[in-house]
Amino acid sequence: MRNMILSGIVILSFFQSVQALVEANGLTYEDMACFDSGIASFLDRNNIPGANIAFLEKGNLVYEQGYGTRDVLGVSSDAATDLRPSLPSTPFRIGGISRSITSLTILRMAQEGMLDLDDVVFGAGGSLENMTQSVIITDSRIFDIKIRNLLEQSSGYDETITGNPLESPFTDQLSRTLGRSATCSDTISMMLQFNLQMDPGTNFSPSSLGYCILGRIIESLTGMSYGKAVSNFLLEPAGIDSSEMYLGKTSIEDIPSEEAQYETMLDVKGSSLFSDNDTIASAAYGSGVSLEMVESSAGWVASARMVLKLLASVFPEHCKDACLLEDVYLNELQSIPSYIDDAAGWYGLGFYVIGYDGNLIMMNTDESLLPGSTSMIFDDPASGLAFALLLNSDNDAAAVEINELFILTLLADCKNPWPINITYALTVPTVDEAVVVEEEVVVEEEENAQSEFTEGEEAVKAASNLDESSGKVLLSLAAHMLSSFLCVTILLN
Repeated sequence: MRNMILSGIVILSFFQSVQALVEANGLTYEDMACFDSGIASFLDRNNIPGANIAFLEKGNLVYEQGYGTRDVLGVSSDAATDLRPSLPSTPFRIGGISRSITSLTILRMAQEGMLDLDDVVFGAGGSLENMTQSVIITDSRIFDIKIRNLLEQSSGYDETITGNPLESPFTDQLSRTLGRSATCSDTISMMLQFNLQMDPGTNFSPSSLGYCILGRIIESLTGMSYGKAVSNFLLEPAGIDSSEMYLGKTSIEDIPSEEAQYETMLDVKGSSLFSDNDTIASAAYGSGVSLEMVESSAGWVASARMVLKLLASVFPEHCKDACLLEDVYLNELQSIPSYIDDAAGWYGLGFYVIGYDGNLIMMNTDESLLPGSTSMIFDDPASGLAFALLLNSDNDAAAVEINELFILTLLADCKNPWPINITYALTVPTVDEAVVVEEEVVVEEEENAQSEFTEGEEAVKAASNLDESSGKVLLSLAAHMLSSFLCVTILLN
């Protein structure tokens, strides 16, 4: 096994500085030249301004790096020479990985006895009982939704059918109707008046709304703001640096200067989601998604190394006997949903779980489709390898490469740039393999759901002046994540 001693400096433990012979945006060393070049090529061929990446191996940070620029041409400067580099400490929007943060907070609260995962959410005795008192609910199945269903995205709300109610055009129309910026709670109240697309707990159904609801549960049960509760129950115990992990802001004027800027492929500007609807903003900064509204679903900002530090406080291959989650709740996080009999992969509680050879791999990507960002976390308990990759662009071609785990292929091609020894074959399942359901049942449910949504849409449209395009169908989250069959053999010697 190769020794990683350079100029008398040894990388010893988590967050100890990496000393270098070869400079990049951050400190690097000679054996990483192949990998650095591979990431640079990835950014170049996909026209990505910048990236932030970090690797964890059995609790130790073995590499952290920033590539390209944190700044984006046309956002703060039109001169390429003025663009600042992306560094290992640069925070990026992490989109759907925010759901892992919300899930871990809920699990910590359950561990403290503040809730049960099978508690109902709405109606008498529910975690959000008060939210149902001021709206007319016509679908009684809403009263069957449990916290567990929200975590595993089986609540019955399916945004591949309805569209995402936390995005434009839903949110801007609702804001105009209310005469102020719509909140997550406003959206919940609106959606409680719709019928569900399926029975709760019967199928995976991608839902940003579900994690929006979980954020309100956290606030209701703790008496704190969502951000404060997450900090108290999760981030502070994990030793997270609040300057490198925090809730993001939408308007560019409110974003810390150290944070990355964002370039979106949605090259369209529109009315801001905020109360001043005459303001024109890009999709990354106000006309697409409000980070304040989606805080518990897609609103967090972090450096790659802080994302890994959080993972290192939870998963036992990294934290050993000092983990924040007890075994019973770690098992809950990874457990196969009750509606799946057997599958190669599934959505657990805030993480995708992929099984191979009796082992489980944790993954998450920015399935929120957050404008201007792409992200992935990966953790393999068997080898102790984990990585986080963050980009300040929503380039579709780059997202495909990330979901195909090109990082692992690059590590193999570069012949193990640090001293670990991993040999395994990884098979990423197709959607059909990952979520096992009877096709005819799904078709029938979708047909019924489309009919129900059309009826419900007309009612809300009359009250909220929603236009017809608000019922657009988004790409399936699962298809975005697990779009093709992939077999990668990693030989890191």
